[in-house]
Amino acid sequence: MCADAGTIEVAITNHRRLTGYKFTVVDGEGPEGVFPKELITPIPGRKSVRFVWLDGASDIQEPINLKVKVIAVNSFGVESKPIEVLVTHSGTSH
Repeated sequence: MCADAGTIEVAITNHRRLTGYKFTVVDGEGPEGVFPKELITPIPGRKSVRFVWLDGASDIQEPINLKVKVIAVNSFGVESKPIEVLVTHSGTSH
């Protein structure tokens, strides 16, 4: 990764083919625009999804403290019950 890129990787357990996922921040503070509005699917063969954003060319990383709602959506548009995922990082300073 580049010095100006931040990443969040979320593990997807029990992924089924032709299933997408909606990620929505429901609480907390963190970088803007990390989670797109579109459905996200893992790359074939992977059991996670990675989100990347530009966080500036600095060694100082801002803290992240987010509560993210995740909903699985099958190919018929049927949505799962939402689950909440905590995404945290204390940040770093150099």
